Amino acid sequence: EGIFKSDGPDDLVDLLYTLLSQGNGVVVIPKGTSPTTIAAVIKKYLKSLPEPLLTFKLSGPIAHRLIDAFVMAGYNTPQAAPLLQQLPSANYNSLVLLLDCARRVAEQSQANGMTSRAIAEALATCLMWHPPSKEQKEASLATETPSPPKLGITESQVITGEESRAVANVIEHLIDMQG
Repeated sequence: EGIFKSDGPDDLVDLLYTLLSQGNGVVVIPKGTSPTTIAAVIKKYLKSLPEPLLTFKLSGPIAHRLIDAFVMAGYNTPQAAPLLQQLPSANYNSLVLLLDCARRVAEQSQANGMTSRAIAEALATCLMWHPPSKEQKEASLATETPSPPKLGITESQVITGEESRAVANVIEHLIDMQG
């Protein structure tokens, strides 16, 4: 199916994710690990964050304003940059690195089947999701015990339909503008 759309072997994805989430600075990737597996680890890591890379502040109505403003800027990254610079610097820098990686994958779309659109669609729900409901927050606080990191996103928080397409549109254009 393509990098970012398929998942690698669960045991290897879980191992690499665990090493990455420990934050020791360096993760040695076993020789022969497929790019699809690395992409699956990246997606799992993004979904495990306590807040999406595009932040809760930018989700919901603000996300629509961001997307509308970005479209109004003609998908021009320099004109739309102030919108993305609302992100915390770590999020912004991580997004730039991720977009650069996505651009490099898209440049090889003849070989890997992953156009910038396909990558954007695969990443949209990893980069933005709805904040947890009040009930989810309360349940999380009530049951918080030391355990391995859990995914930061629940089924009810996933963006779908029009929101997912709109985020994918922005991500696609950001990937294309990386060159």
